[in-house]
Amino acid sequence: LGSQIESVQAFWRYNNNMPVDQLKMRESIYLFKEGFKPIWEDRRNLYGGSWTFRVSKAIGPEFWNQVQLLAIGEKLEEALDENDQLCGVGFSARFSAHLITIWHRESSKQKSIDGILASIKDNLPQELLPKTENYFYKR
Repeated sequence: LGSQIESVQAFWRYNNNMPVDQLKMRESIYLFKEGFKPIWEDRRNLYGGSWTFRVSKAIGPEFWNQVQLLAIGEKLEEALDENDQLCGVGFSARFSAHLITIWHRESSKQKSIDGILASIKDNLPQELLPKTENYFYKR
């Protein structure tokens, strides 16, 4: 995105003008906290990890919207170990699906790993949840 979002109004302005279903294949967008970059080489991500959810193109935009709301509403942050921090979330267009990622700083914190997944399962509508074989965790 390359710009800061500092209010709820700014988020909705960004969100309503960023039609993710129109991204070209291999393009990505990210919603990250200030100071974090969506690359593993960023010093703040060196010990981090991420959940990746592969979802159909039909539900990808709504899944992304829900994940963004969990991030800005601090539901994902609440799911983490107290010594961990949410870095951000990402959306990537692929040939036959969309990839939605949730990044956090401390991959050594099992409570965080489990908590992020539980937050997704508990807060997203059943019809948006991907099958178990369509998500994975990366350290």
